Amino acid sequence: MPRNMDQFAIYSGKILAELHDSFPIPKYLDGNKISSEYAIFRHSDELNETDTKREFFTILEQVGNETQKQDAKNTLPNLNERADQLRKEKTEAYALQKAIFDGTLDFLVSENIIRESESGKYLLTSKGFSHLNKSFKSGAIADDETTGSIIKKLLQKGSDTTFQGVAGALSNVMTQVVMSG
Repeated sequence: MPRNMDQFAIYSGKILAELHDSFPIPKYLDGNKISSEYAIFRHSDELNETDTKREFFTILEQVGNETQKQDAKNTLPNLNERADQLRKEKTEAYALQKAIFDGTLDFLVSENIIRESESGKYLLTSKGFSHLNKSFKSGAIADDETTGSIIKKLLQKGSDTTFQGVAGALSNVMTQVVMSG
């Protein structure tokens, strides 16, 4: 499955779980916070290490002996270039996740699964609520093993399920939610 589809499934599940938990109160969905939670930047350690080396060589360039100063002067341009490249990759990774989150939100609104209130908050629609297999029984909301509870379990932190497993499962759930309406 394409990476964007995996991320769509994850974000759909996250959005629906959050709106389900706050139902019937509209909820603000912080796209930056949610998308940064799932942004994939695999070079964080390398960026931190590069920044540390840059700081060291910058100090060495100022206070070292002549050999150390020359070594620092020769090394710093490469470190600066690599740090800039890594920061650009990180920015692009976060921008991609934000775009996928925004696209997911737009899709869920256009499919009438959620709606945006005038205050910029979001709320499950009756279609969205029913697709999470919730029903009203005896004056209460029934909460059996539903699509909503499955989504919550899949999104729990510390789950033994791999990212690909969660994305695949959520993709199947979201296909059922969207196609059944």
